[in-house]
Amino acid sequence: MNHTIKKTFSALLCLCLVLSLLPAPVLAATNRIELAEQRAEILRELGLFEGVSDTNFDLERRPSRTEALIMLVRAMGKKQEALSGNWTHPFTDVPGYADPYVGYAYTLGLTEGISDTLFGGSETAGAAVYLTFMLRALGYSDGEGADFAWDDPYLLAGRVGLLPAGVNTVEFLRADVALVTFAALSSPLKDGSGTLGEKLTEAGQFTSAQLEQALNGTLELPSASPSPAPEPTPAPAPEPENRIAHTAEQIYAECSPAVFQIIVYTQRGDAYGQGSGFFIDAGGTAVTNYHVLEEAYTAQAILSDGRSFDINGVLYADAEMDYAVFKVNGSGFATLPVGNSSTVKGGETIYTLGNPRGMTNTISNGIVSNPVSDYQRMISITAPISSGSSGGALINAYGEVIGVTTGTITDSQNLNLAVPINTVIRSGSPAAYEQLYGLTPLPEFSAAARKTGSGEASGAFDALRRFVMENTNFALDDGTPGWFYTLEDIDYGVVYSPYSEALILTLINHTRNGDFCSFLFVTPGSEEVFSSFSYYQPGSNTVSIRGSATVAARDLAPDMPYAFTQYEGVAQYRRTLEKEVLEMFLESLNYVNYLFENLTAPAGTYTVADLGFTGFTGFA
Repeated sequence: MNHTIKKTFSALLCLCLVLSLLPAPVLAATNRIELAEQRAEILRELGLFEGVSDTNFDLERRPSRTEALIMLVRAMGKKQEALSGNWTHPFTDVPGYADPYVGYAYTLGLTEGISDTLFGGSETAGAAVYLTFMLRALGYSDGEGADFAWDDPYLLAGRVGLLPAGVNTVEFLRADVALVTFAALSSPLKDGSGTLGEKLTEAGQFTSAQLEQALNGTLELPSASPSPAPEPTPAPAPEPENRIAHTAEQIYAECSPAVFQIIVYTQRGDAYGQGSGFFIDAGGTAVTNYHVLEEAYTAQAILSDGRSFDINGVLYADAEMDYAVFKVNGSGFATLPVGNSSTVKGGETIYTLGNPRGMTNTISNGIVSNPVSDYQRMISITAPISSGSSGGALINAYGEVIGVTTGTITDSQNLNLAVPINTVIRSGSPAAYEQLYGLTPLPEFSAAARKTGSGEASGAFDALRRFVMENTNFALDDGTPGWFYTLEDIDYGVVYSPYSEALILTLINHTRNGDFCSFLFVTPGSEEVFSSFSYYQPGSNTVSIRGSATVAARDLAPDMPYAFTQYEGVAQYRRTLEKEVLEMFLESLNYVNYLFENLTAPAGTYTVADLGFTGFTGFA
């Protein structure tokens, strides 16, 4: 096979732009809302965004047309002008608070109603509507001499930076409004005079200092209930006099089920390192070293019985002290009782449990050589710590975890270190991880790259995804992986977007007349697929023709009456292109069938019908 790819700039651009149209759960739903909450707070301070109350931005609701229009007027820096003018409009369904905004926008030709007398402000505003409004705020036009089509703004929006990672253009919420609006502050105006943020500064919406602070994350935000100062560590309770020390065998039997191996992966899905961790509650709260998870794109916890669980995300972490408290996706886990590291004494017996060199839950013993060493206020121990044991448990003679094993001081003998557990859990209680202070949150890990499904549809999807991840021969700058095969002038490929959990079935035909690019977006279990086409003229890096449509996967067949629902380009070419693009889509399915029959494991298990394309049986 010739695996060489024609990595033309236009092909790269095709893929980049088409990926920008996908929803992006690389920010897991919770993380997306959390980021939007931060952006909304900043935008409110700048006078650009409001919630339904002082404490609720209602980010998980779809925006209305009225809300989108008000955001347009504010983003144009015309809020005061709209509120102070005597504007009129013909609509009878506009609430009083929105009346000046609608009148202003209608008078200036920025909006129309759904009829001569109805504005339809309560109707949902999708991604296309809001992106169109933001492009208008940047000076772009969808009217005469249009820069873009009002119902298909995605290409231009992606180019000017209005589609940051995390925006879901399918399930477009008020959270996405906040993300897009914040991104718009840095987007360039069409006339090249600066950015939208700079334009609003000149209009007096806010100061240049406030803009700079907003963009670099230092804008001071009000707090209705300031975080209380961290409580001092409580005085340790006296040790019971009747405690009986455990044997090494008892320590291992009781504690090892709560200690696990951590495997970390790159964005391409390649395992590149390992460490150890341990559970402090049955609901999946666990502890490891910061450096174990620091650069991981995804991570898994491998228990001593061989079961594996995705690591969902980091709750809190401290790079200097080298610990991280994180969540494992599951429940019912064995846990370690949490001891009190402030009572540790020099010379007392300790044990370490970890996974050195890939071994499963090995135990070592030693003594405490210094309960609080001068080195970063850590516990010095004589028990050996080998590579892979980082993040393991330091356990006292009573089976309680008193520290997190973190490393060895080089050029020394038996001088090893552990983070005191009281540093990680301030009150010595497993529930106290929410009270940690002075910490830096780490990004939530996406489990998409390691996700498996159930049933034939998700099984076929996962088999193809695994093939792409394991045999990647092409990747975008952001690491998005793909598998391509070049035959003469055609690139056949499958791209996997971890951000959107989608497979993009791709075909790029390089001809003397330009590059023709087709894409089918497949998500597990979905009955519909988004189809897209782009054409680049020879030597051009700018799309000349573009069309797209959402179709039922089961209908995609040679006799299907395929038609673009969104199209920009020369009108007379449209019908001819629709027929040619359908053939490109079907050729992509033929190629995927070839992959299923020959290259995916186990070969011959699936066909494209298992992805939902039940109407496709190959070419006659």
